[in-house]
Amino acid sequence: MQPHIDWIAFIREELALEVERHYDRTRIQVDEFWAAHHRIRQQGPASNWGNLGVRLRPRRFVFSIEWFVNRFAKVRGETKVFSHALRISKNRAVDFRQAESKLKSWELSYAGELEADFAETRRMLDELLAIHLRLGIYERRVTDFDNYLKQPTHLPR
Repeated sequence: MQPHIDWIAFIREELALEVERHYDRTRIQVDEFWAAHHRIRQQGPASNWGNLGVRLRPRRFVFSIEWFVNRFAKVRGETKVFSHALRISKNRAVDFRQAESKLKSWELSYAGELEADFAETRRMLDELLAIHLRLGIYERRVTDFDNYLKQPTHLPR
């Protein structure tokens, strides 16, 4: 293995560990949200049940944190669930005003608390992804340059 590949592999491993650390921390928060949601459904009347949900989606190198609003409809006697994802703004945060009329007050307050952490996590994941992409570009350039130097026309006579 070439010397420049060793430290690149080490950095890739560290980046993957950092992404995994963020995933584990975020997964705990998402699970707490769903546990609170489940408690409300068990204890309260159906009119207080929430429509807001959150999920983690794996991506190629990182993951995404997505909020969505569910709508329930009867179709041919069966209840169908239609989900609508909430947009993420340029500052990497979700503005819940876009679905405020469909959400319960307890959902809005709890989601607002979580969203501050989620927005910061999204920004950090963007930075980690940028480092990962730049590392790939650097690795390709070094490999191309090494191959260029190995060509016989560039060897000393």
